Amino acid sequence: MATEKAKTTATAKPEAVAITKIYVGPTIPGVAIQNRVYSETPAGLSEAFEKVPEMQNLMIPISEYAEAERMIDNRKGYVYSAYLKALEYKENKGGN
Repeated sequence: MATEKAKTTATAKPEAVAITKIYVGPTIPGVAIQNRVYSETPAGLSEAFEKVPEMQNLMIPISEYAEAERMIDNRKGYVYSAYLKALEYKENKGGN
């Protein structure tokens, strides 16, 4: 019986650890708030990701925040491109 228990413990899958991320895109009502930390992706943001996949680049680990803000401030890089897509999504969202 002790052998059985050891087997089960050895083959048990480790629990998934949620990674806390920050959304660095523009505030979009009902979707996400700029510079807000999320432990789970909000439903509205998940829907936006389906329509505009580039927006996923705006949900980043907190450790990458400074670099992402630098890209937005300098108007260069993949985060800035995603930011522009999010602004377009925000403008068009009212028309949907």
